[in-house]
Amino acid sequence: MNNRSRKKYSGNFHCGTVQFDITSDFEELTTCDCSNCRLKYAVMVKVHESDLNLLTGKEKLTENQFHTLTARHFEVNGGLVKLEVY
Repeated sequence: MNNRSRKKYSGNFHCGTVQFDITSDFEELTTCDCSNCRLKYAVMVKVHESDLNLLTGKEKLTENQFHTLTARHFEVNGGLVKLEVY
């Protein structure tokens, strides 16, 4: 069990188009297995949709679902940056 407390974190896509807040205890960091993320050695934290607050750029996001359709993948600029919501 994770003893860390849940905190609010602010972030943005590198391009600056999307800004967001998440609430997380960073219980588990994982890597994405898509080719884009593997090239960047990207690490991510999974957050529930209720723990995500999109502040700006929501209208610029496109949504995709892959494999098991469990995660919702949001992309800007053809997948150059990605946000996954479970």
